[in-house]
Amino acid sequence: SVVVKKSGYKSWERKMKVVAGSSIHLNAEMEKSANP
Repeated sequence: SVVVKKSGYKSWERKMKVVAGSSIHLNAEMEKSANP
């Protein structure tokens, strides 16, 4: 899985299977946290 964290935002997480030698492009759209 891939996890992206940033202060003031909710964590963004995706589970995926990656094949050796392949490339994957991610677009993590993060929501602002209600409690910064």
